[in-house]
Amino acid sequence: MLTFAPEFKNKLIDMNWIILLFAGLFEVSLTFCLGKARAASGIWFYLWGSGFLASTILSMALLAKAVQTLPLGTAYAIWTGIGAVGTVLIGIFVFKEPATPIRLFFLFTLIASLIGFEDCVILKKERRKMKYELRENQGIPAPLLALLAVATGLSVANCYYNQPLLGSMAKEFAVSDFSASMVATLTQIGYVVGLVFVIPLGDLDSRKKLIQTNYLISLCALLAIALAPNIYWVWGVSLVAGASSVMPQFFIPLVSYHSTPSRKVRNVGIIQSCLLVGILGSRVFSGLLADEWGWRSVYLVASVFMLGCFLLIHGMLPELTAVRGKTMQG
Repeated sequence: MLTFAPEFKNKLIDMNWIILLFAGLFEVSLTFCLGKARAASGIWFYLWGSGFLASTILSMALLAKAVQTLPLGTAYAIWTGIGAVGTVLIGIFVFKEPATPIRLFFLFTLIASLIGFEDCVILKKERRKMKYELRENQGIPAPLLALLAVATGLSVANCYYNQPLLGSMAKEFAVSDFSASMVATLTQIGYVVGLVFVIPLGDLDSRKKLIQTNYLISLCALLAIALAPNIYWVWGVSLVAGASSVMPQFFIPLVSYHSTPSRKVRNVGIIQSCLLVGILGSRVFSGLLADEWGWRSVYLVASVFMLGCFLLIHGMLPELTAVRGKTMQG
């Protein structure tokens, strides 16, 4: 019987989680091809039908590969969940199916279930201890610094995606330009609320948990905007999206506090630069994407960014205990 060294087996398991993700994406692909084939005729019917068969075969093959080291029940549930979430989103955004309350409830329940699996199954297996821990003035590993820099830009971008989209929102919801501009105003008000009420919580509870909670709230808020039935829905959720996008204000002092004295200025400068790139680049990104796929697609993609940040922060950022008795300063 073939046996593996523990280190190699762990790498094999990690690789099979990635394979499982692609298996789920091919399940979404087969649904897309099936929907296109249903409305096609002639040669296009056969082309989309071929895509459906190819996606089905690849999805099943990748699933079979993944369950070689992953629990069958867990792998199958996650594979099905990815396919279900993708199918619902494709139905709404590609095939223009109605975003009914029941469908939205189903979508959010699935997403919560997938996140719950990641939290309770992958990490329940006694997640490998970090090979480092953050200490004052002892330095930050380059991969973690890069993650915090990217996460900073993506987080602050949530407050600025809406600015090129206000005209499209006004047109779709049949409201005045003033009503549409309230989306940007309420997002900035939400950001101020987050600075006043969310950031101080870092002195009372685990900052890592607080950061992760903010990413989950941002994920749900951005999805809710993407599926909003009216402008009033967008107003309310934009307030929440702004309040939950204050993660950069955790990252900047964190980087300053833990960087070595010789690299403090450089590391903080990297985070600040990505903050500005996120503010400026988000408008270009949202304008280009909205021209091609519509304004709702911007928030759908942004929610995927937040999910990615949540998972990477969850896996790479060491535990950060509360700092009741001291301040984080460079």
